Amino acid sequence: MRMINNGLLTYHRMGQSVCSGRFRSHVNRIADLSAASLAVFRSRLGVPLTLLALQFVYGCGSNIEGPRLYPVTGKVLFEGEPVPSAEIIFQPTDPTLGPDGGKVKNGEFHLRAKAGRMKVRITATREVPGKTEVGASGETVPVLESYLPSDYNTHTRLEVTVSEQQSLNTFEFNLTENGK
Repeated sequence: MRMINNGLLTYHRMGQSVCSGRFRSHVNRIADLSAASLAVFRSRLGVPLTLLALQFVYGCGSNIEGPRLYPVTGKVLFEGEPVPSAEIIFQPTDPTLGPDGGKVKNGEFHLRAKAGRMKVRITATREVPGKTEVGASGETVPVLESYLPSDYNTHTRLEVTVSEQQSLNTFEFNLTENGK
């Protein structure tokens, strides 16, 4: 009869475990290593490895396909100048769909988004000249400010329609200080 005891497979005959001394010493070494490995796993690696496994199973490892994504490109200007660096998010007006986003670099963006009506949110920060603060690890870092008006992010008025026709998915956003 086969039995599993503490994760180890043993064979029993008439109530006694059948293991040679040599085999038993290997089993004991494996059990000791497993216990030590489990302690390390729990203390250092447990959470990251669990998150990685979940991402694989539910993210890229599943056969469930989400909505189709289409290429979207464009420009972001602030007061007529290309925005050096920003985040851009296309939030579907359909509340059952999640957002798609990307980075703006030198006033241009390239991303993939779902088709449909979208609210567009653009956020950007810049250094405040002459101002610094102490960072989390004790170093001096420049103070950053969000400089785009809320009409382009938290209270966005920007809306576009992403089309299944790629040629219609080029947008230019000309942002101004007064948000109009």
